[in-house]
Amino acid sequence: MVILSLADLSAESDRVTSGDWAPIQKAVTVTMEDGTMKVNDKEVTARTLIYSRSSSSFTNAVGVPVVADLTEYPVISFRLKLALPSGAPDNFIVSFFGEENYYLQNEGSSLVVKFLEHASEVAPGEYEFVWDGREKFQQFDMSAARSFVLVYPTEGIPEGETVKMSVSEVSFQK
Repeated sequence: MVILSLADLSAESDRVTSGDWAPIQKAVTVTMEDGTMKVNDKEVTARTLIYSRSSSSFTNAVGVPVVADLTEYPVISFRLKLALPSGAPDNFIVSFFGEENYYLQNEGSSLVVKFLEHASEVAPGEYEFVWDGREKFQQFDMSAARSFVLVYPTEGIPEGETVKMSVSEVSFQK
């Protein structure tokens, strides 16, 4: 099995300007911090996304540039640590945006999956996400994918609270 990390891919592709997570739209209100998290007793680099309540989830999309032919590397995986206040949603969208910063479309169908459908809780509040997109990707023009995105439903966060999502070890596999 071939595994390419974001660092590996960004060095190989002229489509990538950065291997870092970043807001997709200018209106994004997500705060981001660089740090580490422990995965299998090892400290790894992580990006923490800090969400607060807003009226629109879509404007809070955070993504990383697509850096490979996703038909060649259709298995996406990452680790995530989720710190939720009581009453905040525990599920969110994992998807790909095209050039117009909107979900990839095919005949009215969007390429989106719910995080918990493909995640396993490995410790309290810590998850391993693995999505084998081979079958689903055949329905979409994956060459149009520009960003791998996470879209959290910020309208469900209790007033005055925040949700912290630490993301690490994002990889695309054959």
